[in-house]
Amino acid sequence: MKVIENFKQSKTGIIDDCEDAIKITENFIAVIDGATNKTNQTFQSLSPGKLITNVILNAIEIIPPKLNAFEVLEFINQKITQYYINNNLFSEFSQKPNLRPAASIIMYSKENKQIWSFGDCQYIVNGKFFSKPKLIDKIFSEYRALLIDTIIKAGIEERELISNDFIRASLISQLQKTNIYQNNYLNSDYSYGALDGFKINNKHVHINQVTDNSIIILATDGYPILTESLEHSELKLQNIIKKDPLCYKLFKSTKGISGNNISFDDRAYIKFLA
Repeated sequence: MKVIENFKQSKTGIIDDCEDAIKITENFIAVIDGATNKTNQTFQSLSPGKLITNVILNAIEIIPPKLNAFEVLEFINQKITQYYINNNLFSEFSQKPNLRPAASIIMYSKENKQIWSFGDCQYIVNGKFFSKPKLIDKIFSEYRALLIDTIIKAGIEERELISNDFIRASLISQLQKTNIYQNNYLNSDYSYGALDGFKINNKHVHINQVTDNSIIILATDGYPILTESLEHSELKLQNIIKKDPLCYKLFKSTKGISGNNISFDDRAYIKFLA
């Protein structure tokens, strides 16, 4: 595996705030997307997304290389569970699922010559794009776009919403309720997978076999338009930030840029030769 380029940045512009991460070991390359905090709670002075990302980074360092996709995800998930137990968090997270830290992950396994995707990260293999966005996010993004468009046509200015996105705030409680679809076994189009330290549903694990010398790009969904170069992906993002900072026209999202943030979400990108 030969890394060509990689980058990560937080939505605040402060790198230590970044809940997305890249991990490179002898056997794996991984990109992790810690879920955005919807409760404003912190644990050991860390946001839920930052906490779970740190636990996953540590777990990847010790994964046996010959494990398959399902075994690796179970291995990581067990390390998350053990962290909860060791820090007296397991009982609280068992009783209050909406408080659980959660993360998406996408990994390349050198041993298996496979890409494993669990959650809503995205990737490109030899020019072909792959992603698995959450249907729930698509629905809420459309709804948020409708609400913003409606109030702007009624006279509210975009800059007012950037300073105080009360539309996003009004949706938070509803977004929290959709946690019931996380890793569940309901026969529902709304179900989705995430690492959270509790039982995961393997039907949400996507496996892609790749050939030697493939050019692979792994990224979080902080890139609205993922392309085959970091520079071009960044340019696409900056164009949206400039023209649609609330993310309801060119790119519809459950959140836009708020306050002094420099983007709508954290982001991570790595390109490498398999």
